[in-house]
Amino acid sequence: MNCRLVVGAFAALSMMGSLAHAEKMSPAQQKALQLKIIAQLNTKGPQMDACTKRFLDEYPKTKGAVTLSMKISPEGKVVSAQAVTALKGARNLRPCIEAVGKSYTFEPTKAAGPAPLSITIPVEEGAKFKLYPPGQEPKRPKEDKTAPAIFRFTPSTWNPANSAPTTP
Repeated sequence: MNCRLVVGAFAALSMMGSLAHAEKMSPAQQKALQLKIIAQLNTKGPQMDACTKRFLDEYPKTKGAVTLSMKISPEGKVVSAQAVTALKGARNLRPCIEAVGKSYTFEPTKAAGPAPLSITIPVEEGAKFKLYPPGQEPKRPKEDKTAPAIFRFTPSTWNPANSAPTTP
């Protein structure tokens, strides 16, 4: 399961500059801005993974996701963070994810008000928090299509046909 970045065009662009400035950005500048935001979000991957690991230690074999919705002030600080999930028993998971969300800092902007930003964090065994740019997917291991090796070992002394007759 991959992490997802959910951010409207206005929000993504207003995070790093005013709307008037953002409208003047070239597609290359907009992509560079998006990559910068994704890189900043990925800096907290180990903390997000620690939150989900603690939850999975308590509730193994659980699969789901947490959506973290944040509001970023023009100064680049997270002014609110709310984690929402349908996972049962997430009483400790939500506050942990929210605390990580509140610890983000971004570059100051010229935005008139807070910019919304949401990310979806996978919660399942083996999942790691990492956001990928649009069109880029995580590398998946190649599937091994060879038949599994079978090892059979029967020492000759265990095979009654190979045993010498015993004499009393």
